[in-house]
Amino acid sequence: MPTIFILAGGDISNKLPHLHADFACPALIPVNTKPLAAYVLDFYRGMQEIHLFVDEDFFEEVIRELQPSRHGFTLHGVKRGLGVVDTLQQALDTVHATDVIVNLVTTIPVCIPESNEVQGGRLPAHSSSEWSALSVHQENLTFYAKETEKPVDALAFTGVFRLPASDLKVAVATAQRRQDLLSVIEAAATGVSLHLKEVEWIDCGHEANYYKSRASLINSRSFNRLKVNIHCGTITKFSSDKEKLAREVSYLQTLPLNLRILFPRLVSVSGSASRVDSYEMEYYGYPNIAEYLIYWDISKESWWRCFDGLNATLSLFREHPASIGRQSYYNFHWIKTHTRIQTYLNSVTDPIIKNILSSSTIIINGKVIPPLEELLSAAEIVISQSYRESEFGAVHGDFCFNNILFDVTSGIVRLIDPRGSFGATQNGVIGDWRYDLAKLSHSSTGHYDYIVNGLYELIQEQPGVFLLKIELRKNAPWLEEMTRWLISEQKANPREISVMTALLFLSMCPLHSEDSQRQLAFFLRGLELLTQSLK
Repeated sequence: MPTIFILAGGDISNKLPHLHADFACPALIPVNTKPLAAYVLDFYRGMQEIHLFVDEDFFEEVIRELQPSRHGFTLHGVKRGLGVVDTLQQALDTVHATDVIVNLVTTIPVCIPESNEVQGGRLPAHSSSEWSALSVHQENLTFYAKETEKPVDALAFTGVFRLPASDLKVAVATAQRRQDLLSVIEAAATGVSLHLKEVEWIDCGHEANYYKSRASLINSRSFNRLKVNIHCGTITKFSSDKEKLAREVSYLQTLPLNLRILFPRLVSVSGSASRVDSYEMEYYGYPNIAEYLIYWDISKESWWRCFDGLNATLSLFREHPASIGRQSYYNFHWIKTHTRIQTYLNSVTDPIIKNILSSSTIIINGKVIPPLEELLSAAEIVISQSYRESEFGAVHGDFCFNNILFDVTSGIVRLIDPRGSFGATQNGVIGDWRYDLAKLSHSSTGHYDYIVNGLYELIQEQPGVFLLKIELRKNAPWLEEMTRWLISEQKANPREISVMTALLFLSMCPLHSEDSQRQLAFFLRGLELLTQSLK
């Protein structure tokens, strides 16, 4: 099995200034809500040896952000300021290998290269001078450095290739241009028969390609598939849950007129009214707020502009009061939540953990948490007493940071992925306004996005004693302040919102069955928040 060398040396502080990135290491370039290296590491997951090389100055922050034990790789620091060829030289000197796949971190791979394979991608039109390239003439490779003329059939060098370590060492030692990885391929070609393979090129290292690649990597849940058409400015959503798609389409089609501007326009629908196969809508390239939260370095003033926009958006929804009835309210807020909690507890395979979560007093981050049933009984009372007809009307239904797009330059807010129903019997746009505030709070103050992106550490120090550490950004206290302000502006009861937020964490666990550690982190966070909110 080949050894993987992911090269992420250097500093991108000045290379991608449009990102306002909070990190200078290329491994941590933000792409949607994940660092770039996470995409590369996930692709090679399961390979026997994966090694990531970064400048030694960034070593500690990469450990914190990517957690090598979680992603299954070994991290190495290299001397700062080395060219990419010298970084590869250090990698070869550090790691014993016989068969090596080299992958520049700025290219997200799409297929594992075969032996002696070099991967190339289509050059962007009218801007080929920014990239080195290769072409094949009479079965021989021809090489083109940056800033040189290239034939129309040339392919951009993606920075992904595979060579025997012995041949790679010779090529690295004799490469002429130490800042150009293509120079290694040129040197290798003098003694090895290489073949060039054209692949889809997902390049995140150049401004010209970044947004196109970002669009192709839009996150979606396992039952959804998204396809972006950059030229038409549309996005098509597919799902195995066709009834859910139908509810989303119905939601968009029945929105009050003054709320439709908040959502991308619906372009076309495929399927029937009750079972939608797919639907196409406008595509907005704005980052979602979760991406700003975790990876962008934007000012407190920009965050206030964002929350002003959120307040205006929620106020527009509140112009459309309605009634849902006490039973629908109770079923959604309590019966659904309690059912999901039991589903999660029944799925826990460790009997000790199951017993601790179900019936014991536990300690989280040094604070005593009452037994689950005691907390749930108190929460049910709050939910039951919080029914008020004045709180119901048009809602988004999943008003979390991932579903809110924000353009930091214009201040425009746009919404995506509405819930489409408020419980089993209440389809459409009507629901509890406070639920939108709770969904927002579970991102802004509950720290959902940190946990779902792996930016936490969970340790069981002894049975029933847990340490849940979340790596908060500098914007965390700002968001707490702004969330309190927003709840006040919307004239909502802070305690009710806090209880609903905590219950969200407890109820979402069955939706994350692919990661039992994350499920436990969500559950513990819910218990922690519920204890605080019920004091």
